[in-house]
Amino acid sequence: MKQIPLFHLIKPYTRLAYLVQSATRPEVEHLVDLEGFEEEKVVCTCEDFIYNRARPCAHIRSVAIQA
Repeated sequence: MKQIPLFHLIKPYTRLAYLVQSATRPEVEHLVDLEGFEEEKVVCTCEDFIYNRARPCAHIRSVAIQA
């Protein structure tokens, strides 16, 4: 059984945004923006966040832990 990592690798993109590596697709990075958009205080470009399945998503949690 493959263990899902507790957090993902992140790297700064701008002052308030980070690129976060996907756990399932290592060639894909998601953008986590700490400035948010409309009623969302923080946004992520991953499918889980966009389609409202997971809020906050694992990528946002990773930025919160590491940034």
